Amino acid sequence: MTSAFYIKWPLLLLGLIFPLALAAQTLPEGATQNKDKCLGYELEYKRYPKPVIAQVQADMYQLYHQESDWQTDASRKGKPLNDGILGPITWSWMQRFCKNFALDSTHDVVATLPLRARAIATFSLQHRDDVTTLISIPFAQWAVSHITACELDTQQTLAQGSDSDLQKLVRCYLQPEPQAAAEPEPLTVIDPYQLYVLRADDFEAMAGAVAKVSAADMAITAIAGKSFPDKLSAIAEINAQLGKLSPDESKNISAKLSTHILAHKEYVITDKVLNNLSQQGISDALFENLTTLRDKTFTDQKEFSKAITAAIKTAASAVASIAATSSEVSTSSSPAADAAPTPNVDKLLLQIQLASEQEFYRLDEAAAQALLSTRKPVAAAVIKLLETLKDIEYPSAELLDLAIKNKILKAAGICKLDKSNTLDTQLGNLEPSETAALFNDINQHIASEASDTIKYCNEDHIHKLGNYYRSQLQPVVAPLYSEPMPPYTSKPLLWNGGGKDCGCVRKELQTTAYGIYPYWKTGAATQAFDFSTFNRVAYFGLSAGDNGKLIQINSRPGSKTLLDDNSDQAKAFMREARRYGSKVDWIIEKEFSSAPDLQTDAGLKIFFDNLKNQLVQLLGTPLTDAGSRLRPLMTLGLAAQPTNGDGVTFYFKNFPRDAFAKDRFDVFFKELKRELAKLDETRDRWNGIKNHTYVNIMTTQSEFLRAGSIFGAGHIDFLTQVSKYSDDNLSIPEIQESVKTLVVLLLEDPYYNALDEIYAVTTSTDRTIIAPLMFTDYSEMDVKADGNSTRHQIDERQKRLAYIHESFGGGGFWPMIEYTNSSDGKDYSVFNSYIGKHFSPGYNESLWNETLCGYRWLLIAIMNIWLLLALAYLVIIFYVYPHRCKKLPVYIRWLSHPLAVITLLLPPIGLWEYLIVVDPLFNILNLSSLLGLVVVGLALIAGVNAIKALKEQRPNRHLLQYQKTAAVPQRQPASTIDANDVEDSETVQDVEK
Repeated sequence: MTSAFYIKWPLLLLGLIFPLALAAQTLPEGATQNKDKCLGYELEYKRYPKPVIAQVQADMYQLYHQESDWQTDASRKGKPLNDGILGPITWSWMQRFCKNFALDSTHDVVATLPLRARAIATFSLQHRDDVTTLISIPFAQWAVSHITACELDTQQTLAQGSDSDLQKLVRCYLQPEPQAAAEPEPLTVIDPYQLYVLRADDFEAMAGAVAKVSAADMAITAIAGKSFPDKLSAIAEINAQLGKLSPDESKNISAKLSTHILAHKEYVITDKVLNNLSQQGISDALFENLTTLRDKTFTDQKEFSKAITAAIKTAASAVASIAATSSEVSTSSSPAADAAPTPNVDKLLLQIQLASEQEFYRLDEAAAQALLSTRKPVAAAVIKLLETLKDIEYPSAELLDLAIKNKILKAAGICKLDKSNTLDTQLGNLEPSETAALFNDINQHIASEASDTIKYCNEDHIHKLGNYYRSQLQPVVAPLYSEPMPPYTSKPLLWNGGGKDCGCVRKELQTTAYGIYPYWKTGAATQAFDFSTFNRVAYFGLSAGDNGKLIQINSRPGSKTLLDDNSDQAKAFMREARRYGSKVDWIIEKEFSSAPDLQTDAGLKIFFDNLKNQLVQLLGTPLTDAGSRLRPLMTLGLAAQPTNGDGVTFYFKNFPRDAFAKDRFDVFFKELKRELAKLDETRDRWNGIKNHTYVNIMTTQSEFLRAGSIFGAGHIDFLTQVSKYSDDNLSIPEIQESVKTLVVLLLEDPYYNALDEIYAVTTSTDRTIIAPLMFTDYSEMDVKADGNSTRHQIDERQKRLAYIHESFGGGGFWPMIEYTNSSDGKDYSVFNSYIGKHFSPGYNESLWNETLCGYRWLLIAIMNIWLLLALAYLVIIFYVYPHRCKKLPVYIRWLSHPLAVITLLLPPIGLWEYLIVVDPLFNILNLSSLLGLVVVGLALIAGVNAIKALKEQRPNRHLLQYQKTAAVPQRQPASTIDANDVEDSETVQDVEK
């Protein structure tokens, strides 16, 4: 290419794309939403002129031609990657490019893509190795998890960065990070059947801990350094400071503090001490010296002795000097007066010490510092913030810990976690003063400067916040949020899907809503669910023993459970969900860390062999209620007798990471799918409606992203073989039915970043079977800005749900959201309306969709019975009697009247045709349709015969009789018979006889 070509192409692209950029601001009427979030709506790109598409294809070739997938697609019939046409193959590689270079972070992807593709293709001519790194899957995962790297904004650099910035980003990625020596992770034994949730009493306990710690610290501070004449006075002061606490707590803290109140001595020469010493006869010189030490406190006996000794010696020298002067002027002194007496220093020192010694009691300073709380109590703002997580139940402590850290980091405002145009309405409605206090508190540990421009959170923020949480909050919160799962109560599950206007699962379904129903949500009142939205639901309540035998979680020995109770009442919930087209799975939860026998190959083999047999038996057991037993007969083989479930979901926690464990699970998974497929084939061999029993996997985001994990992205793709459907023109539900597997991913807060990470390591085909699950309170969602949003308007819950239905095959919901009159008293109407609208776009309201679909099997049974009766009616009335040349009895002669025929045949035939048109399950290739065709055919033939009979010329019998009589003259007696009374089939002679 010449330099002139490189100059002209950008100008041409700008001229062609400018009108496209204007048109891309709004979604045109009739446009359908593309399931890949990066590019958005495919219709906008269809407006690219052919030269632009051809250049994009050429640029894609420059970037991806060394990959085997590109070579396979390029060699397809018609050369779809070199034809200048935006077909599905070119579209898929444009999606790949958009994802690799984060074009969704730009303002207008439609206008940006051709220009950026040209720039990256040019860059690759000189830096091929760098581009190979940039388009690799490991780099894509790294770019999502590293929002900033080497002082670069990762997403912005990929989307708009210069060549030098891209090279710098690649060097940053390739530069090995210093890591500490890896130590083998010890196997932490976790108690099975645990929930992690903050209840109302937990917040009371946190508030009580704040008051308790604060009161103890205040008491310590109040008495620290304060002297008391006796120990009782010190204890009385402590009790007074702890007066706000309960008597028991006050007593405990007081007892702890009183042990550190110690006796101390000090020496103070007061006026009273000086008067007492003067009366005891100390010298005037010593008295004067002691006066200089008045009110001076000595806590050290040695220092006091040193000062007193010096005073005594000074006073003694003064007395001796005065005595010598007096002796020189005295002429008549006795010998005794010749020398002044020498004072006894030790005696005087002891005398003064005893006089000035004072005893007092004081809290030991070292003990006081040790008793002060080294861990600050949970601040009131944090408690208020955490109340937004109240009663949200998590299956693991790690998920709740991440949610708490996300709340704190987001509310403190130190950095951004979600997209700029989202608004988190679940941050506790903190006051500005509370937010400022929270910022100052958290910022002490993160050391981030306050700024008007808040940057996105990076790894440094997350790391420092984790250290703060582990040292300050987790020791307080962790003992509170763990609780055992409630006991199983054997109450029947009371579900209702009919008290609403939603109807059944819609044929326009694009995204699976996977609702999980924990067994402890069962209550005395009926619960309403929108099964038209939750087209697949799962019962969470089963586990497996170490021997592989299925058990009901926390059930009493000998009590009836859903495993052994196949009664009509026990399985009514399953019939109610299926009535509206929803499927019902069983979730098998198993904690492997507490099962040492399952850490060996032999133990796992026994476990999986027994579990496979148990599941085949569970899912193959037919339901025994009258409706289920009669369904094959009443539908004339259209549907088989329903069985005990439509699938199973494995939630294996802390599964062994050994190679033998991986191999065992692979064998188990494939054999179970094969057995269940054989079961479906046998059951549905002669049925028109085919069943698809699913084998699903539930795992955490960290396991899904971990390299080499048994539940990692690569290994799940190997197990499910979903990638082989990438070239087939199948919808998301069709791919799911073909694979017969869903992957429910338990996301880790922050959820939007989590979705980005999963998006980065998966293809659009992979994502058709992935259902991310977010632990979020969906009550009172705000979707007023839906479709007309501006900055800071969109409820982040809506943003995440939009991400899911645009880019994934399903979304998980724990627990399954109730439709009306929720048992927790919250309003979920907006949420139900939103996912009903967006998970099944194009849904049309009709009598069938809203009402009649719930009575599908009853209507089919009525139709079949009526068609059988109609067949018998036609055969008897219009074929059997005429064929035998017999007349109908008088009492049923009216059945041959045309009005009777229409009344008897039109309803079943009309219902048959109506079901063919409106019911997606009722296809024309079934016995009911054959019966309907036979009835219609016989009715038409009978009608044609009746019309022919009416057109036939019937002879005038009276005229024939007259002619006969006239031709053969004979004497006849006079007849009194009136010719009008003669039947057409009778002669006059017959009447006379």
